Amino acid sequence: MTDVADRPASVRATFLFTDIEGSTQLARRLGQASWMEAISAHHDIVGGAIVAHQGHVDHTEGDAFVAVFSDAAEAVAAAAQAQRDLADHAWPEGTGALRVRMGLHTGAVMAHSTGYLGLDAHLAARVATAANGGQTLITTATLDAVGNAIEVRDLGAHRLKDFPEAERLYHLVLEGSDDAVVPPPRTASARPTNLPPQTRELVGRSDERAALRELLQSDSGRLITVTGIGGMGKTRLAIAVGSELLDEFPGGVFLIRLAGVRDPQSIAPMIAQAVGVTGQSERSLVRVLAQRLGEQPTLIILDNFEQLTSGALLLTELLGPGGALRMLVTGQVPLRLGAERIVSLGPLTPGDGVSLFIERARQVVPDFEPDGDERAAIEEICGRLDQMPLAIELAAARVGSLSPQVLARRLDRPLGLLTRGATDAPERQRSLRATIDWTHALLDPAAQALFARLGVFAGAVPLTAVEAIAEPGSDPTETLDRLEDLLEFSFVRRREDRRLGVRFLVPQALRDYAVEQLAELGEEGQVRRLHAEHLAGVAYAARLWKWGASAEQRLDLQAVLDEIRPAVAWARERDPELHVRICAAISSHWVYAGVLSEVADELRRALESKSGSGNPWRSFAALATAG
Repeated sequence: MTDVADRPASVRATFLFTDIEGSTQLARRLGQASWMEAISAHHDIVGGAIVAHQGHVDHTEGDAFVAVFSDAAEAVAAAAQAQRDLADHAWPEGTGALRVRMGLHTGAVMAHSTGYLGLDAHLAARVATAANGGQTLITTATLDAVGNAIEVRDLGAHRLKDFPEAERLYHLVLEGSDDAVVPPPRTASARPTNLPPQTRELVGRSDERAALRELLQSDSGRLITVTGIGGMGKTRLAIAVGSELLDEFPGGVFLIRLAGVRDPQSIAPMIAQAVGVTGQSERSLVRVLAQRLGEQPTLIILDNFEQLTSGALLLTELLGPGGALRMLVTGQVPLRLGAERIVSLGPLTPGDGVSLFIERARQVVPDFEPDGDERAAIEEICGRLDQMPLAIELAAARVGSLSPQVLARRLDRPLGLLTRGATDAPERQRSLRATIDWTHALLDPAAQALFARLGVFAGAVPLTAVEAIAEPGSDPTETLDRLEDLLEFSFVRRREDRRLGVRFLVPQALRDYAVEQLAELGEEGQVRRLHAEHLAGVAYAARLWKWGASAEQRLDLQAVLDEIRPAVAWARERDPELHVRICAAISSHWVYAGVLSEVADELRRALESKSGSGNPWRSFAALATAG
């Protein structure tokens, strides 16, 4: 293999880690001269086997070797040759055969001037540490890379230090050896689990992870629901936390995926299958599960529960009045159970959003290192995508063909651009539209209708604005109920401001989707008129900005300032008379706010219009122009 300076930025390789079992005690017993003779022979044998099989000795440390191979089969052959030659060597009297433990693992790492960096390199080291003297352990990744060309003994799944997921290990059987009894790896017993390997590191969410760990280990955290809109990373967070807590749940940590399940009657059988409870009737199954799962600390992760909330009472039955069972549910809405604790998963922090983008971009362009301008564009992208993890990942997948600056400019219509999800991801997470479709289908028709209407808002607005664009004649209480439904599904976010009070915001990507729905219903023109007329009314109430508008009226207008430009633009093109009304009503605020060039241009257009002649609106506009 190539020298360090010539290595590519990212490689897939097989690592061989070796060291001598009990080397410190052996060195002390043999003395300096004999130990140096033994170590010299050891280095010749192990190093010679590595070179003979096209390996590269990355470095040595004392009696330990770290070697890298581009071919997994050659790596296994090098380890086998080294073990045979070590066993056959004529060691100095009193030394005895050196018992060397070896570990092999295959994975992707980054090459650096100081060596190979990445979790897979660390995992290979842990595998070697788990081996007994004279034993070579290999992982599933290496076995898959080699195929059926070698003989192994399956030693089961084992927990390795610093790695939350259990790793299946295999004992390499040497040709001609008698391996009737294979010593178990030197690891703690693996906890029962069906959690999948985490192929991607969870970026950010440190506060949420800490909160979930604390809750799951407390008496008040028997049932926890992680809520948030699709694409916020609920599943990944739950799996990461479950992996971190394997040692806390000797009964096991089990994941039950429910995304494709519609019948609540399927929940109990799916849990039973995951934990190994079989042969029970449906009536007795819940009782048997409750007893079995309550015997020792066990964690059940129920993923994507939102379409099964009618079956939520089953969870209370399984928990029972006491016991050691914990349940971690992910869903877009709370279960509304008395024992439930809710952890709401919102957007990433801006810093974590950028970190996620860069990490995912490196999966497309391994040497991706953004400069200052590119980083600024990435910050803009993440902000416009409301720091939603899935949307950021889908955007990062485009860096192979679009620079961050170009990508930022093309985000006006994110639904059409963010469509390059991983092929091994669930279908609903392969595009931003598919993710929104999944949640939208769970809303009842009345909530869907209100959501479509909310698409006309450019920013956060108070409840009065929501009521103004609701279906004419609709009951305010029903509108409030539908708004709360949308809040539960995270289609709307609540914003609270000390001065402006509570307001409601539809994130940008969802807003584009809502406008599409509104257009399909044929109601966009009607709702945008309601939107513009509401703004005109609020502006008219605050029209005497410097000469008599109350503080409350001024705050009402400030709460909808993001709506001014889209309402004015729509009225200018579609209803000149309404355009005059809005401009006249808003003119004093515009002048007061200091946007003089924009004020002058818009007022000029309004006054040049023939609409509204002879009414007081034009007088207000003319007064503002004169002032």
